[in-house]
Amino acid sequence: MKRKTNVILLAVLTLLLSTCQLNNTYDKEIVYITETGCKFHRRSCQYLWNSCYCTSRTNAISKGYSACSVCNP
Repeated sequence: MKRKTNVILLAVLTLLLSTCQLNNTYDKEIVYITETGCKFHRRSCQYLWNSCYCTSRTNAISKGYSACSVCNP
């Protein structure tokens, strides 16, 4: 019985760890832009105003945006 519990616990921990890794990958791909700016930012950047839109990093670059030198997304 103890072995079965350990196997289940290991499976749950593995699932949680893989979910965290996926979220980290997702967070690195999403950036934020504004209508009037020319930089893309992390959500926590001090230079990002309330009127922002999320997009992919690839899409932001293709539209001519460049990375903010402060938050370095």
